[in-house]
Amino acid sequence: MQQEVVFSKNPNTKAAIEELYQKLSNKRNPLFVLFLASSHYDFQLITQELHARFPNSEVVGATTSGEISPMGFTDNTIVLTTMTCSKTKVKGVLLKDVQKFPILEKNRILK
Repeated sequence: MQQEVVFSKNPNTKAAIEELYQKLSNKRNPLFVLFLASSHYDFQLITQELHARFPNSEVVGATTSGEISPMGFTDNTIVLTTMTCSKTKVKGVLLKDVQKFPILEKNRILK
């Protein structure tokens, strides 16, 4: 499995995504794209931009109140991780109320 981790402190969401994309050495169809972004960024725009750049990848993200980047703990950044592997499958699923009703999501987890 090949993994890359890049980050941006650019406060402009679109510019930050472009910077992250340019920093990646392997832009060709990663299996999985994970982003962790400060809540200062436009989450919807990040998602749209990453889906446009990686249409064949599973894109998953979350907002954070502090990020861990290759430089250690940071604030007000977007950290992007890509993973590529021909022998692995990945699928992001939203699990609702998993703390209250974990058994209800069992079949979705096992798929």
